[in-house]
Amino acid sequence: MPSPRHALSYTVYCLIALALLALDGCASNSIFIPYTEHAQRIRQAVMLGQYPQVVQRLSTTDQGGANRLLTLLELGRIEMLAHDPKASLDDFTQAMTLWDAEDQRARISLTQTTEEGASLLTNDNAIPYQGRPYERSMAHEYQALNYLAVGRLSDAAVEVRRAEFEQRQVLLAEQNSIASAENHARQQGFKPGDYTRFFPDMNRAAGRVKNAFQNAMAFYLSALIYEAVDQPNDAYVDVEQAFEMWPDNPILQQDMVRLGTALGMSDAARLGQRLHITPPPPQDGSVVVMVEQGWIPERASFKFPIITQSTINYLAIPYYPGPFPLPQPTSLLIDQQQATTLPLVDFEALAAFDLKGQMPALLARQWLRLLTQQKMQRELGSNGNPLGALLGGLFTVLTDQADLRCWSTLPANSQMTRAWLPPGPHTLSWGSLRVPVTIRSGHTTLVQVVDNGGPLNIMTYNL
Repeated sequence: MPSPRHALSYTVYCLIALALLALDGCASNSIFIPYTEHAQRIRQAVMLGQYPQVVQRLSTTDQGGANRLLTLLELGRIEMLAHDPKASLDDFTQAMTLWDAEDQRARISLTQTTEEGASLLTNDNAIPYQGRPYERSMAHEYQALNYLAVGRLSDAAVEVRRAEFEQRQVLLAEQNSIASAENHARQQGFKPGDYTRFFPDMNRAAGRVKNAFQNAMAFYLSALIYEAVDQPNDAYVDVEQAFEMWPDNPILQQDMVRLGTALGMSDAARLGQRLHITPPPPQDGSVVVMVEQGWIPERASFKFPIITQSTINYLAIPYYPGPFPLPQPTSLLIDQQQATTLPLVDFEALAAFDLKGQMPALLARQWLRLLTQQKMQRELGSNGNPLGALLGGLFTVLTDQADLRCWSTLPANSQMTRAWLPPGPHTLSWGSLRVPVTIRSGHTTLVQVVDNGGPLNIMTYNL
């Protein structure tokens, strides 16, 4: 019968073997290779318009691995840009199914325990990617646009209503999770405020938003869809939500007055009088131009120092290095009239705010990982076993990777403008690029413009 020491060493070897098996296909699982390298290749292919190639590559990797949800989100977004809404619908539907399954999953299960145990031996990339709140919001927004693209307006309305319900639920769960993580971090000897001085730029960017859901564009899209399906009360509520985030936006001001006055709301009428807003001619329709700029920032790895009485240890954690420029308005011509877009979503700030909230939990988990790996190295090196000590040290170095995963094909910001026009053909212009649109009386034409460094990608939806 083996001694307890040999039994423990045997267990450690078995755990390493299991972890190594889990690393099969590590390029897609991000355990050895940072996800940013994968994301950079995706972005380059998207800017070059190589949609079929990148879709093919993503479709044949990580079918059941830790990055499955992330792969589906990337696919859904790229298929939208490739003007393939049916394929995008399918992949976003699969992503949402994974989210639903995670929501219904027991707090502690065998699978979860195994995954978290593997992450203590390797890194957080071994934990299945669950997405972030702002990513979830955008998945629903893009899915609603997919429904519009295939002419399913009523399904788009169902999608935005589902998104609003989930936002409330996920926001509450996220707030509880952050509070629990901070308490756990304190129990591990961390003070959550200790790390803030290391990330001044990220903290300043996070200060531009109030939470990780501050997506006025999602609310505005919901309002457009609700108005199109003749639900003016719901449309007004969502415009009001967007207006509270961006009260100086003249488009939101005009829509608050227009919708609220039609519903007989005295506050809206007073706002219209104060701002001298007049309603558009009743026979007009409108064009809404939604511009997505740039790319959401990439995460980088930071070695966070932990100093004890006898040693200095470093924990690999993700952060956003910046810079974090403010969204800059863009100009276009609507017929011969100049129009300017104004920001409604600052994804750089949302990502910074979200990661700042995760930091206490990340630090606490990394500390536990450090203790676990140090114990493993001691066991492997016991009885003067140089091979075991070498194996343990090498394994620790190779797996010392911060979790840099995020939905890399999201924009840096999203902006909008709106113009009321008489029915008939009109033209939108960006320099030499001309985009024809047809305006219908009492209806809205939505034009989505993606400006990510390559040629402008333009999609049109009729509401």
